[in-house]
Amino acid sequence: MSITQQMGVFQQPAEQEGNTMPEKETESSFDAAAEIARPELAELLEGMSEAELSGAKKILSWQKRWYLQAGHKRLGRIIVELAKSYKC
Repeated sequence: MSITQQMGVFQQPAEQEGNTMPEKETESSFDAAAEIARPELAELLEGMSEAELSGAKKILSWQKRWYLQAGHKRLGRIIVELAKSYKC
């Protein structure tokens, strides 16, 4: 069980369960999950070698470059799709 499931933050995608959570509650759960994700990402970055950090900076720069035009949600879908193709 993931940490977000343990904390009750996990939600099934709307297609699977017909999301009936009120919008405010959904947003709150996303905020809670983000607060867990933030230090986890910071810790991953801090633990990287210079070569790994160089690669990570390229991904971070790509996100920063495109988020205003494409939106975080669409970019996140691209990242998840690529993670699956690279078997991450």
